[in-house]
Amino acid sequence: MRKLLLFLLIALCLGACAEQAPIPSDWEICENAKPLFEIVFSCPSASSFEESPDAFFADEVIRAYLSRATQGEAASAEQVYHFIFQNGEYMPFPENEQPIPIKPFPARATIESAIDSGAGAIIASLRIENDYGFGMEFSYYVDVHIVPDQEAPFGARITRIFFPE
Repeated sequence: MRKLLLFLLIALCLGACAEQAPIPSDWEICENAKPLFEIVFSCPSASSFEESPDAFFADEVIRAYLSRATQGEAASAEQVYHFIFQNGEYMPFPENEQPIPIKPFPARATIESAIDSGAGAIIASLRIENDYGFGMEFSYYVDVHIVPDQEAPFGARITRIFFPE
């Protein structure tokens, strides 16, 4: 009986020591990625995409990210692309086709829901409000598919954006 109690006590102690840090919920991951959403949807050319964004939208998002970065966070455009987007390769604009400089609008993202897609991604349904000069106004609803990634500055990377009709 004594050996059984000793064994149970040791097992209980080992089990308590083996506790791991709690895994963040889908909602917490989306909350951490909120600044990323606000950077992306401050861009006037925000568009739907699967896998990788078009070059114009990617360039605009990179410029919006770099405009908010502090001097200690300097990074190349290619690095910023990989901070934000999960798939695709950064393709710089051809020199003869420089994009028209567009000023980003301040944006506010409100998370309406965060659902695990079952394929390792989280689908975040967002309400986006932009400030066009008269205060925050409703702009649109959007679904963003993100993949949690501890290496990314916001804890997640974007794989898909979908604007429901």
